[in-house]
Amino acid sequence: APRQSRKARAASASSRAQPAPGLPRVPQAEAAVAGRSESELYSVGTDHLTAERLPEALAAFDLAVAASRSGGRTNTRVNRGLTLMRLGRMEEALEAFDGALAIDGRFLYALYNKGLTLRKMGRVKEAVVSLQVLLLTPQNHSTRPPPHPQLACLSLRRVWAGGGGGAP
Repeated sequence: APRQSRKARAASASSRAQPAPGLPRVPQAEAAVAGRSESELYSVGTDHLTAERLPEALAAFDLAVAASRSGGRTNTRVNRGLTLMRLGRMEEALEAFDGALAIDGRFLYALYNKGLTLRKMGRVKEAVVSLQVLLLTPQNHSTRPPPHPQLACLSLRRVWAGGGGGAP
């Protein structure tokens, strides 16, 4: 098969990408990201997420995953999961975190946010397991490794203290 240009791939991905179920289309966001690479779409999504423009963030992350040859990088999937979590769509958030973990089973932020999402859903035992995996798994970050053992321990305490509900 002939190799497509980045612009052609992005246009193809953009035409395949659909808004997530239950969310309206965001034409302004889709127009703003058409023809961009996964990395550029990730940046657009992160900007929207930071500004709490959640439908636009989700649209950008969906397009980033669709634009990727490999199904999206771990950061894209984690930020997509965070967006879904903030929208109250916990099952879909779990799927996004699991998608990131399918790419890299030791990815700190996917393990951590999966645990928090499970806790918010009241699935305390599963949250504890996820956070214990975080605590026991060596991380793959080559620069400035985050303090994941401390983060996991703090999260475990919060899960047990909170009984599985409420804010982290």
